[in-house]
Amino acid sequence: MSKKTSVAKKEKVVEEVANQVSTATGVALVQPNMDSEYVGTVRISSFNYDTKLYVRLYLWLYMSVIKDYKFRKRKIGFRFEDGTVVTMKVRTAIVNLIFWKPYCDFNKPITQSTLFDTKYVSDDTIANRLDEIIAEFKGYGITIEQMCKVVRHIIESLSSISVNFCVKIGNTINMRDIIDLADRHPQFNEILHTHYDEENLPSFQEIERDIMARNDIMAEIIKSDVQSAIRPFIKAGGNVNMGQMAQCLVCIGPRSDIYGNIAPVIVNTNFVLGLRNVSDYYLESYSQRKALIANRYQMCDSGYTSRQIDLSTVDSCLVDVDDCGTEETIEFFIPDKKTLTMLEYKYIETGRDKKGKPFYHEINPKTDESLIGQTVKLRSHTVCALPQGQYCKKCYGEMSYITMGFQTNLLASHSFTEPVSQTVLSTKHLNKTRTKVINWPDIIKQFFKTESEGLYMKPDFCTKDYEIGFYTEDIEEYLNMITEGGSEDDEDDETEGDVMMDYVTRFVIAKDGDMVNFDNLDVELYINSEFLQKVLRSSKIENGIIFISLAGQASDEPVFDINIENIEISAYLKRVMCLLGVKSKTTYTTISDLLQRLTASVIEIGVKINFTHLESIVYNMIRDPGFIIRRPDFSKKDAAPQYVIIPTNKSIMYSRSLTTGLAFERIAQQFKDVYTYLKSDEGFLDPFFR
Repeated sequence: MSKKTSVAKKEKVVEEVANQVSTATGVALVQPNMDSEYVGTVRISSFNYDTKLYVRLYLWLYMSVIKDYKFRKRKIGFRFEDGTVVTMKVRTAIVNLIFWKPYCDFNKPITQSTLFDTKYVSDDTIANRLDEIIAEFKGYGITIEQMCKVVRHIIESLSSISVNFCVKIGNTINMRDIIDLADRHPQFNEILHTHYDEENLPSFQEIERDIMARNDIMAEIIKSDVQSAIRPFIKAGGNVNMGQMAQCLVCIGPRSDIYGNIAPVIVNTNFVLGLRNVSDYYLESYSQRKALIANRYQMCDSGYTSRQIDLSTVDSCLVDVDDCGTEETIEFFIPDKKTLTMLEYKYIETGRDKKGKPFYHEINPKTDESLIGQTVKLRSHTVCALPQGQYCKKCYGEMSYITMGFQTNLLASHSFTEPVSQTVLSTKHLNKTRTKVINWPDIIKQFFKTESEGLYMKPDFCTKDYEIGFYTEDIEEYLNMITEGGSEDDEDDETEGDVMMDYVTRFVIAKDGDMVNFDNLDVELYINSEFLQKVLRSSKIENGIIFISLAGQASDEPVFDINIENIEISAYLKRVMCLLGVKSKTTYTTISDLLQRLTASVIEIGVKINFTHLESIVYNMIRDPGFIIRRPDFSKKDAAPQYVIIPTNKSIMYSRSLTTGLAFERIAQQFKDVYTYLKSDEGFLDPFFR
């Protein structure tokens, strides 16, 4: 078919659809090639309950824009059932028709409250609108399968707009546009030439904050300039990494080396203006090595974490049971709005009747802001009373309407691990520091000299009278490297080089039997590699603590290294791995504490995930201390059951299914373990082993 024939056919279809819509609505719609700014006014009721007519109207507008791109700026009116007429541009009408699809499919009246303002279109506003549609139709007798089909249609239709029209627009970014912006806006030009006084350099924290503040101002200038080709990308919200934009247009700023130490000088320019001298080139080349290393090691850690979480969660799922009847809850503190948002759809206990039966309230972040700053009793499926591997809708929360019928634990795993992996991948595209201000407690300052990169013992304590002690369970992986070594018959065992250097948050300093405890430190302290050799050579272990004499310890040699937190994910990834015990032991004794810290870490990483998914990840880590391959029985009403929290690697090895454990690693170790021969339950992976 020739190009002319194809165009002629499209024009004919446009005219035919227009005639059909005009006949059905009683409105003479203006054709794309007619000289008129106003297309016409369409009664909402004419297509609200007629799906075929709705499709015709949508296709006519859409194809008219394809035929004549200027048609998108013409205006069309919609008359609502109350007589109100709302006029909008055709491009806005197309987007609203996409969002009106479920109302036409399920015969629900389209009102003015359903209008979507495309002036503020972004990933977040689209996601919020979809959430509102799902919530609105939840009690309308619509099955989740029907809802999923409609949501998929909305997403695919919105995606088709960019596919069909971005090429037609030919929108791109070039240096000419940046120069023109600087000419039109003096403030943009001033920010573009940001330069810090290197003789009186502000603190790194101040520089980082100032760069992002200037970047925000620059973004607002771009949004306000209708002539800028960058404007659509900034307004869309999801197409531009603001960190990369800051380095390109404002200032590159501080740089870190491969060890996480921040250089004492900054790159005092941006990528648009270019690197200025040897110092800039050296800092850039040195810091970019970290991206290559992150790609090699952090991606391995990310993939290993994903695999463990998948296997740990695979044998559990939401079942079609309304309420298991448990009265168990977990206490959870809500510190801020972000945490409250994560708790959407969860139930909290608000009181009890005269018979002691609890009342529950579904959390709504929009109306329950009074919960911020409070500790609530959360109904959680981590303590569901159903048999192992199952949890009920009430414990799971109202999100069961959306996820019922899916493998909910694998959904939880992917909802968490995929965005984390993507953030790790972005490390090689953005090397940016985020220095942390550490407020050392007085007890630390008494014994240590504190520097930005580590802790050094003060000379007064570097004598034979003093010892430093570490809890053996915190450094068990290191001790095993020396005392046990790898298993020769287990190819999957981790080698010494693969062991991740976990941080410690507690230790002791002893003198003549008296001990000073350093507990729950809010800083990640990594045992210095040189000092670690002394730890591994020590043979003095008492009450689960290994002691190392401080005699001969040089005051200029660090005992601990401090990880400088950077926006590239490695520090956060390690924190999550430690919380879940991916390559270490867990140190949490309560479900509440683990979920509280895991939630805080997820918020810091920037992963948007519902709290329910975090519970699903933790679910199989909770075990009966008397029979480790089973979960505690939370159906008992007389007393709360005893439980222990085991790492994800052990939750896989001690899974209730034989195939799940064997799909992991440490095969030889499992065959030597008596619990392996006590497993009798079926597992999700069983069909793959037949």
